[in-house]
Amino acid sequence: MPDRPLSRLALAVMLPLVAAAAVAEIPVPTSFEWIGAAELPRGATFEGIPVGGLSSLSFDPASGEFLAMSDDRSVHGPARVMRLRIDLATGRLPPDGVSVVGQLPLADRLGRPFPPRSLDPEGFALTPDALFVGSEGEAKVGLAPFVAEFDRAGRWRRDLPLRSRFLPDGRGTRGVRENLGFESLARSPDGRFLFGATESALSQDGPQADFGVGASARLLRWDLGAPEAPPEEFVLAIEPIRGAPPGAGAFRVNGLVDLLALSSSRLLALERQYVEGVGVEARLFLVDLAAAAPVTDFDRLPEPPPRSAGKLLLLDFGGLGVRLDNLEGIAFGPQLPDGRRSLVVVSDDNFAPAEQVTQVLAFAVDFTPVTIAEVQGPGHHSPFAGRWVTGVEGTVTALVDRPRDRGFWFESVRPDDDRRTSEGLFVAAADVGGVEVGAALRVGGRVLERVPGRNQLSVTTLELAALERAPAGEPLPAPPLLWYELEIPRQVDDDALALFEPDEDAIDFWESLEGMRLTLPDSVVAGATRSFGEIVVLPEGVPSTGTSAAPAAAGDSWRRRSRR
Repeated sequence: MPDRPLSRLALAVMLPLVAAAAVAEIPVPTSFEWIGAAELPRGATFEGIPVGGLSSLSFDPASGEFLAMSDDRSVHGPARVMRLRIDLATGRLPPDGVSVVGQLPLADRLGRPFPPRSLDPEGFALTPDALFVGSEGEAKVGLAPFVAEFDRAGRWRRDLPLRSRFLPDGRGTRGVRENLGFESLARSPDGRFLFGATESALSQDGPQADFGVGASARLLRWDLGAPEAPPEEFVLAIEPIRGAPPGAGAFRVNGLVDLLALSSSRLLALERQYVEGVGVEARLFLVDLAAAAPVTDFDRLPEPPPRSAGKLLLLDFGGLGVRLDNLEGIAFGPQLPDGRRSLVVVSDDNFAPAEQVTQVLAFAVDFTPVTIAEVQGPGHHSPFAGRWVTGVEGTVTALVDRPRDRGFWFESVRPDDDRRTSEGLFVAAADVGGVEVGAALRVGGRVLERVPGRNQLSVTTLELAALERAPAGEPLPAPPLLWYELEIPRQVDDDALALFEPDEDAIDFWESLEGMRLTLPDSVVAGATRSFGEIVVLPEGVPSTGTSAAPAAAGDSWRRRSRR
């Protein structure tokens, strides 16, 4: 996982629908729920022109439409922006929920359609009165990239300033690499800045991403209030390609394909990798420029490169369980009926309908901080099961390091007032090195209900994707004392789990304490140690049969309180 530092924004507010009025910033998303996928018909056309190559996405609140940049190099038709209707009215995206409703041709500096192969339009950003388009150019023939402003009718207004270091020399030693140029553009919510980035490293800045090798892309920030000023530049680390090489000659690529600005310094970044014979993977990261060192003065990055932007994994699309196509565009959409905000991702079919599709994925996004108690929920199954959550805070209480079961338990220092919700949570991790009991953490990942064995109840689990150290704060509350502070119900269950009644049914009682530390009264060992390290004890002063607790030291008597 990325270990670059990141400052976070935690706002307990819902994100309003962004209309024409600009907002200063958008809160960091705290949960993502996949709400459906749709595809355009293979080989779809609009007014006789192929629909394809959708490489960047923006939402227009005024019309309720999505605008998608087609990366047609004026070969299949004129350079153009496609207008899409995406049906999210029910809070879900139905399989047939996307349609093409229009197109907007782009005109060059002379007011004419762009000549064939004179551009490679990939990045796209929308403002109330302008369009911004980023072209990758064509490095192998020395065709320069550009970022330009157009009016809402698609007519060219101006080129944004761009330093010569981005211009390809045609020999692959300087400038953007072939098909790895300005793939992404994004406007800050307040309208002041335009962001853009190279998909991978410039030729002079080091290697492009490969197996076991990351890359240093350049992230640019133009001040739209200073039209003649060149952009600031920062380093954004691109992840190495995941997996094992299927063969020495297999084509593979990983790069930054789109940006979505949350503020003047914080963005969402979509990375997509493709490995021939394996397929597509995609991940969504939170990027923060607050601590990044500008590299504006460097034509070639020094070694080691200056401090890069902070980066934190929010969402791994591999957990969706669907075959991913060439995902390249991302945008917030309209507010959903339940108050959450939609997030839409679109794929580029490379104008190859026989092999690829135009795929649209939709998510419901929330911005309210998520607690351990909310992840657990008042029941045997988490209301967040299947979702990705971020920024969940707690203190580590125990480590688990077994071959088939690695991770840690952690617990909230600020319990809620709901007796039914546990304040503990198990975090599954591939490696627990560097995590210690007592550490205050902020974690993110996918929530699952894991069944540890046959005929066992599930355990609410967070599959770790991102981990941050949180500032040391208040201590954990004292663990409650069983029988004296918490009375254990005598019946196991009388409703086949139809009702959740921790005060009535023991099976619900223990679920409401899942993963939490507890205190036993002074107890006497009443049986041999079992195969899983459990011992049978008789609590002092409690008229009850044996109760299991684990782990404990062997011995005839156990005259201490066991905290678990």
